[in-house]
Order: sequence, then C-alpha cells, then structure tokens
Amino acid sequence: MNEYDWIDKIKLGDEQELKKAYKRYEPMVLKVRAYYHLKYFELDDWLQEGFIIFHRSALSFIKNNGVTFGLYFKKNFTRHIISLLRKEQAVKRRGDLEACSYENELNGEYDPIDKDTLSSYEQMLVKEKIELFNKNLGVFELKVMTLYNGGFATGQCAAILKCSESEINRTIKSLQKKFKAFLYE
Repeated sequence: MNEYDWIDKIKLGDEQELKKAYKRYEPMVLKVRAYYHLKYFELDDWLQEGFIIFHRSALSFIKNNGVTFGLYFKKNFTRHIISLLRKEQAVKRRGDLEACSYENELNGEYDPIDKDTLSSYEQMLVKEKIELFNKNLGVFELKVMTLYNGGFATGQCAAILKCSESEINRTIKSLQKKFKAFLYE
C-alpha cells in the first residue's frame, strides 16, 4: 500500500477518506492559527478554511515531486491565511483613505464624491455617510464647516461668525478628528 493512496481516494471523491485524512493534519492548522491573527476568525473559521485548503491541496498534489504532502499543505494554507490578512488590512486602510479625503475637503482641496473613480452606488454611500456625520454636528461646527468648505478662509469665517480665528482652527481640527472617529465606528 502506497504512502499516499488516501490522496487517490480523495481525488476520486471519497468524502470519508477526506475527513479522516484532514483529522491527521488538523494540528497543523492549529499551529498556523497560533502564529497568525485574523481579527474576526474564530476556531471554527480556522478549521473550515483549513479543511477547504486541505481538500484543494489533496486534489492538486503531485506525488513523487520531492515534496511531502504535509509541507505542501502547510505552505498552501499559510499562503491562504496571508492572503486573508492582506484583505483584512486593505479593509482597515479604506477608512484611512476616506478620513484623509475628508481632511482635504475641509481644506477645500477635494470633492469627496469623485465621479471618475467611484461608482454611482459608492457615490451614494459617501453622500449618505457625510449627511449622517453632518446630522451629529453642533450648530457652530456645521456653520464653520459650511463656510470653510464654501471657500472662506479661516479669518473670514471668524469675522462672519464673530469669533476668534483660533476658535475656527480648533473647530476645524476637531471636525477632522470627529470624522476619523466616525469612520472607524
């Protein structure tokens, strides 16, 4: 009996053999889990991802290629987890990009709804997000934002609102911080 006969059975669709073989390699999944951290992954998610990659690895494994199945599976699974980590990081960075864009908008340098790069659905989401943010602002903050985004300099805003320019600058900084926090909620 060959060392990898169970792989041939899996390739022929033997689910029982797949489950039995996976149980032998499950500790490898747990070892990779101890090394990497995926924010929203629970144990069941790790085991499920491990099972999927195990099955794919068994189907694509070539015997007598100088690599053991265990090493082949571990490499495939580790690469899969790294790919999931990259996606997770990309989602985290999306908020940073939006926050920066809003800061630029407060400086009058950016239209938050860039019609060239955003789909109509994304444009709608951005508009809704900004409207929701604006609803949570105080009267003074809303006036400052409206004037400043309308092209008025901080000195002009201060004169119109009858306050100091430093108060306008503090309000603008506060708006920037609030918007960043709002994006991460």
